[in-house]
Amino acid sequence: MSSKSKGAEPENGSGLLSMYRQARLIGAAALRWAFPERAQNRTYLRRSYNFESPIERGRHARTLSAVAQRLGPSALGEVLEVGCAEGAFTVELAKCSRSVTACDISAVACARAAQRCSGYANISLRHCDIVKASIGGPYDLILAMAVLEGIFGLKRLRRAVIKLVEAIRPGGFLVVNVFDLPGELQRAWWARWFLESKDRHIEALCKHPSLRLVHAESYPGPGLSVPGYAHPVIILLEKTGASQARDSDLSKGAASL
Repeated sequence: MSSKSKGAEPENGSGLLSMYRQARLIGAAALRWAFPERAQNRTYLRRSYNFESPIERGRHARTLSAVAQRLGPSALGEVLEVGCAEGAFTVELAKCSRSVTACDISAVACARAAQRCSGYANISLRHCDIVKASIGGPYDLILAMAVLEGIFGLKRLRRAVIKLVEAIRPGGFLVVNVFDLPGELQRAWWARWFLESKDRHIEALCKHPSLRLVHAESYPGPGLSVPGYAHPVIILLEKTGASQARDSDLSKGAASL
C-alpha cells in the first residue's frame, strides 16, 4: 500500500484542477484583452449565454423601472445602447424611446440584433468598439449594461467613461450594470493585469466630475441568490457639472452592494 493517505489524492487532484482552471481563465482573459471582438464573437457563436432568460428579462425590467423613476412616464428621448448583444433589450427600449442607437463590438451580435429589430423604424444599429470609435450624440440617455467588464486596463476604462459622458446632454443620464468578479478571479495573481472589479468600475464612474450618482441597487435584491448568476449592481448617474464630493458616501454604498 502506498505511504500516501487516501486523503492526499483529492488534494493533489484539486490542485491540478485549479491550475487547469487558472490556465483557461488566463487564456480567456488574454484573448478578451488582445482581441475583444473575436472573444465576443466566440461567445455569440457558441450561444453560451441566454439573453432572454427570466433573470435577464427581470434585470431589463428593473433597469427601465429605475430610469422611469427619474425621467418620468414620457418617452426617453434619444437613447444610445452600448453593448446591445442580440437586441433583446433594444426592442424594449424602442417601445418607450424616440430613437435608439444600438451598438456592439461583435459583428455576430449586430447581425442577430438587426434581424430581431427589423420591425422597429426608430432603431439604428452600429458595429463598433466604443474604446476606439466615435459614438456620436448628444443623447438623453446612454445605457452600458455589462459592457465595462470587457474593457481591460484602468486607463482604457477611464477613457471609455469620458467618451460616454461627453456624448450625454446636460441633465441626461448614464445607466450601467456592473458585475462583480467571482472570488476565484479576484484572488488570482494575474487578475490585476487583465481585469477590473466592480469596485474599480464604480470608482471610475463616480470620480468623473460631471457625473452624480443618483441610484444604485443590487439585482435581484438583498437576500436573493440565483445559482450561477453574477449578481449585478444597477447604477444611474446624472450628467451635471456639480462637484461629486457630496456623493462619496453613496458611491461607497454602491461599491458595497
